[in-house]
Amino acid sequence: MAELWQNKTLGFLGAGNMAYGILSGVLKVNLIPSSRIYAADIVEVCRQNFSKHGTHTFDSGTEVVKVSDVIIIAVKPQQAADLLSSMKETIVQRKPLLISIMAGKTTDWIKEQVGVPDLHVVRVMPNLALTIGEGVSLVHASKGCTVEDYDRASSIFGTAGIVEKIENEDEIDNLTAITGCSPGYLFYFIESLTEAGVRAGISHDLSERLAVHAIAGAGNMAKQLYEKPAGEKKTPSELREMVCSRGGSTVKGIDYMKEHKMTDIVAEGARASMDRNRELAKL
Repeated sequence: MAELWQNKTLGFLGAGNMAYGILSGVLKVNLIPSSRIYAADIVEVCRQNFSKHGTHTFDSGTEVVKVSDVIIIAVKPQQAADLLSSMKETIVQRKPLLISIMAGKTTDWIKEQVGVPDLHVVRVMPNLALTIGEGVSLVHASKGCTVEDYDRASSIFGTAGIVEKIENEDEIDNLTAITGCSPGYLFYFIESLTEAGVRAGISHDLSERLAVHAIAGAGNMAKQLYEKPAGEKKTPSELREMVCSRGGSTVKGIDYMKEHKMTDIVAEGARASMDRNRELAKL
């Protein structure tokens, strides 16, 4: 892995929470020394968060492009067109590897903004858990990218979770509902479970604390047992059966959820997110 980054520099256009999570993972495993990392953001506190780790910071993205071999575009999608237009000449001259984590913006769209059809662009869709080192990142390398381009992108996001290679970029809109939106769905479920406790006369603080820890523990258990070798691996369905003793309270609750079509509700909610992803791509 070290040879991929030998003498290479990494830049960030945007230094907000997600960018900071990426930086934290990179520095934690010493993938790239902070002296070879550059970041630009118009918000001073964001620049300070980066600079306290020894990175170089600017308020101009063009300065980052001038010195970076690999650049992570971590700005809001609605800011991207003006940003890329303002540094088009520098990008054309240097032709860095661009890694975009912007929702709804395809690799072809980025190439069109810069005006370089053969520009190497990798699209990555991480999720919020990346900020604590438990992310799931979808990685698609556009036409013309090399194996090294994909490996460099994967090495960055692999420092803060798992990486899944996506060959067909069109699939990202659907897959993002499973990876990117699901933390929000889960947090909403925790809120609902907390409310169930409150309605039963339990204090909100106690109900919320127990729900958070119970769900976190169950999620960690699902992950650990799912990653076991064949013969020891447990699927979510198998784990559910372990909890659902015949005639018990858990199966009674799940039967109620099935009767009220919880699976359909979740599937249709995810479909709404998928459709919205496609709408955002057209903006």
